[in-house]
Amino acid sequence: MNRVGCVAVLCIAGAALTGCKTETVSPVSINTAFDGLYAVDIGCNWRSGGYDSLNSHNMNWQITQGKLEFNDYRWKVSGYVSDDQLVFRGQRQSGNTFEWHPLWFTGNATEEGFAIRGNWRKANCKGAFQRLAESVKKESPSLGNARALTITGSKDFLSIRYALAGQPVDGNHQRPKVTVKLQLPLSPTNDGAELYPVIVIVPSSQGMDPNDEERTARDFRKMGYATALVYSYAGRKVGGDDAETGNTINSVTVAIDALLALQKVSEHLQVDARKAAIYGASKGALSAEETMIMALSEHFGLPRFRVILSENSNMCFDWSQMPLDPSAKLVVFTGEADDSGTLSECVDRTKTFADKGYDIEHIIYPGAAHRFIIDQSGWAYLPRKIDAFGYSKCEWLFDKSGNSGYRDKATGKTVFPQNRQQLKNTIGGCINRGIWYGGTASQRAKFFEDANRIMQQVFSVTD
Repeated sequence: MNRVGCVAVLCIAGAALTGCKTETVSPVSINTAFDGLYAVDIGCNWRSGGYDSLNSHNMNWQITQGKLEFNDYRWKVSGYVSDDQLVFRGQRQSGNTFEWHPLWFTGNATEEGFAIRGNWRKANCKGAFQRLAESVKKESPSLGNARALTITGSKDFLSIRYALAGQPVDGNHQRPKVTVKLQLPLSPTNDGAELYPVIVIVPSSQGMDPNDEERTARDFRKMGYATALVYSYAGRKVGGDDAETGNTINSVTVAIDALLALQKVSEHLQVDARKAAIYGASKGALSAEETMIMALSEHFGLPRFRVILSENSNMCFDWSQMPLDPSAKLVVFTGEADDSGTLSECVDRTKTFADKGYDIEHIIYPGAAHRFIIDQSGWAYLPRKIDAFGYSKCEWLFDKSGNSGYRDKATGKTVFPQNRQQLKNTIGGCINRGIWYGGTASQRAKFFEDANRIMQQVFSVTD
């Protein structure tokens, strides 16, 4: 596709990207003030009443010199920023028919990026471009402003067993640089002497999402907590369905990143490392829970969390097959209508942990589904059914050696994968497509109320 000047030639919506017809648009004044890396969250609402999220694979898009180019996975788009508006056009491939369909979007600048709206496959779509920590100036020390810290992340491990044995996937001993976005609560009257409890937040399978982890962090900061978001997926350029099924990254890798992040943020003079919690949801909940395994923190010489907030994990592993931190408080939050896993198995695990003397509290929210997230697009008919992976077809297993596995409930076959290829070849029997997702405003508010109550109880003992 030919481009001249400041993105003065664009494909008209509806033309194929290859050999497409073009229309000349008036030259625009390109604004480079918004250059950076963005998390993209887009949802579409069809006239028939259906809703679908377009988030897939690694949805981190780059604006460079005022121009946007993204050609990856199912997306082929180009655009630019003029004044305080983002414009982009192109095509996206359908995940069902694999046909390419035109799209166009415009977005107005917000405090954290752009609020966008547009059209794809005759559906009205809305979403957000949110600037990621990699775009935050590292030298900014102001209260309430993000500080992008850098850690040397974990090696890529398949399971706890291989992490403790020092055997990374494919013998790759590289440790990527991972960004940790630390933010303190907004406190105009603070004189710099106050210490804040900190919540380390790890990503779910899709990576750090503006409407999920980023927004959850903001809500925790409103309650007086410092937050540290760990961009494990962005640092490794993974995310989406491959990360969901463990084909590109596994939960133990993110767990080690989280422990490394806690060590890093503990150096900040206004963070109280004695009052540290970790939050993870969905696949991120697995990583959060794995930080309780004593051997993991001991092996790497890293600090531990006092509170583990595990939201709607879709796999309830019995980590107590290995010794867990007896001083940690594990809080499991589950939506009663969440069909991405099996609630009864999570309830059974709670009893197992309690019988062994571990401090666990399991809160079940009637009517809530997978993730306590409110749709920011204005289509707040939640919970709703979405096209995502569920894992209720298998029972999830963990052994005393640190291997993770599963038993197919239909066939009775048990597998403890020893490499990614074996995982890829066998996990299909565990997966169902389509789960109930999201929650109401009252369910989300109750989650934060319960999380805050429990953290205050635990942290008060350390005073």
